[in-house]
Amino acid sequence: MESFTGSFFSLYNGNGYVKLDDGSEIFIYSENKGTAMHKDVVSVSILRYDREKAIGAVDKVIDRGNKFVMGTYQALGKRPAVVPDDKRIAQYIVLGGCINPELLDHKVSVKIVRPQSGEYYAEGRIIADLGHKDAPGVDIMAVVYRMEIPSEFSRKSDEEAELLPEFIDKDDYPQRVDLSGRLTVTIDSEDSKDIDDAVSLDKLDNGNFLLTVSIADVAHYVKENSALDRDALKRGTSVYLADRVIPMLPRNLSNGICSLNEGEFRLALSCEMEVSSVGKVLNHWIFESIVKVDKRMTYEKVSSYLSRKEANAKEAQIPEGYEKYDVMLKDMADLCQILKRKRVERGALEFDFPEAKAELDASGRAVGITLRERNTATAIIEEFMVLCNETVAEEFFWLELPFVYRCHEEPDTLRRRRFTEFLKNLGYSLRGKEARSYQTLLLKAKNSPEEAMIGNVMLRSLQQAKYSEINIGHFGLASKCYCHFTSPIRRYPDLQIHRIIKENLCQKLNGDRIAHYNEILPEVCKKTSFTERRAQNCERDVLNMKKVEYMSGKIGQEFEGVISGVINRGFFVTLENTSDGMVSVKNMGGDYFVYDEQSITLTGQATGQVFGLGKRVRVKLLSADVEAGKMDFLLV
Repeated sequence: MESFTGSFFSLYNGNGYVKLDDGSEIFIYSENKGTAMHKDVVSVSILRYDREKAIGAVDKVIDRGNKFVMGTYQALGKRPAVVPDDKRIAQYIVLGGCINPELLDHKVSVKIVRPQSGEYYAEGRIIADLGHKDAPGVDIMAVVYRMEIPSEFSRKSDEEAELLPEFIDKDDYPQRVDLSGRLTVTIDSEDSKDIDDAVSLDKLDNGNFLLTVSIADVAHYVKENSALDRDALKRGTSVYLADRVIPMLPRNLSNGICSLNEGEFRLALSCEMEVSSVGKVLNHWIFESIVKVDKRMTYEKVSSYLSRKEANAKEAQIPEGYEKYDVMLKDMADLCQILKRKRVERGALEFDFPEAKAELDASGRAVGITLRERNTATAIIEEFMVLCNETVAEEFFWLELPFVYRCHEEPDTLRRRRFTEFLKNLGYSLRGKEARSYQTLLLKAKNSPEEAMIGNVMLRSLQQAKYSEINIGHFGLASKCYCHFTSPIRRYPDLQIHRIIKENLCQKLNGDRIAHYNEILPEVCKKTSFTERRAQNCERDVLNMKKVEYMSGKIGQEFEGVISGVINRGFFVTLENTSDGMVSVKNMGGDYFVYDEQSITLTGQATGQVFGLGKRVRVKLLSADVEAGKMDFLLV
């Protein structure tokens, strides 16, 4: 029998499947999984085919996917045990010694010393106690530990950070371009503390725009292979959770000397661009600089002012302290529209999904869910950063120097075929493989009942963006060359390319250094792509947990929602506040439902009722499992 290698994913009923590199799956019954546990890398053989579905058996475990498991300390008879938060890992993990009453109901991290096998429970030992499961913040840190995200810096990192200055004297850097006299602002959310980017805009006599994007010069302080650098690479990115941020760098860097705070001299790496009236970069210049931010602005105030000004409303008063920026803000809005129009014309995709944020009380409990929508101010910063990222990436691509690109591959053949089949059932078609074809489809579906459904399924059909030392373009942005240059405080790839850029500016990028970067960049790209996905999963799981926690006080209430997913066991419903749950077939009125994989629908055999993506339904909340992050609905 031919042997394959893949990742084993356990199902809640004890069975599982192995996902191979090509995306295909081999189903594994519980009696054939051996000692394999959820997320293990395994060798598997195919036993037979059941209606074209491969059925297999695990031959051996190649690598354990769960070195550490987060769970709740409990008593299992007379033995101490841990109930894993993720029920797919194991039923219990038994511990040595006697039951410790002080640890009962505590969240603990456990190292597995012997995996589950047959009738025997997995065995482990406690390596961290986070505190009682109901204590404020413990639930969030349990997710952080489960994702194996480092939350403490090494002693050497802390020591290096303590040696850094709190302020700089601009006279100490005569070789840098002094931009401290240029009118410069930052525009961020109200609660931002790590400010990476500042912008300045002038209108030239020839009608062009002179846009300067200045980015915190983190590479000046975080040297390659220092303890700070090693910790930053392990983290890969800052993680933004409901009530806290786990920063990539210690706070006296991320919120202090690196952050472009108002009124403070800061070291920066700037990209100055002359942009034409149709959005084309005519000239650009990348250089080391000194900046001094004149005003820290917020998305909310800038957007409110610009929207009123556009409507010529009498109440369009400039917010207090913004008076001298009136002309620049208007020019920024104009350039933003020019750049957005150009991006749309070349085929860039625009998904307008609402972003949710959980509101917590003093005890850390969710008391509300608010939706953050994109506005004029967020669009300004997004467009300026995209333009800057493209400009920097293009320069280094043509210089043929080692670099880290932000890449997004076009959809693979299988995903595209499935998406096309789905569209046929709705009376739509996808003409062509390029991004423009996808954009045309989105525009055609705009304001239709199918708009949200097509957008969701399209998003799932696309590849995941990643970092690569080889430029393959960015499909979603319809860009031939793209990178992440603008957030070195919170993203390691940005910090990595800052080092390359600075060495090139100082003419230190010789043959040895080029060879060095050619050697290390593949691994840097691999690690940072992984840590990015890990952070996204952590942020998603914490937000989902807090949504369920908020909804747990509304059991028995009815809600309007939209079907956002359909499987053979039922369908998923997303409510207006973006929280979602499942309506299983047993809670759909007693009919027998047949699942159609091509149209992604469930059809009742007696009633003829069809439930598909995008359909609006009314549901009643039956249960909310906060720990599992799951809700169950009854179809009303």
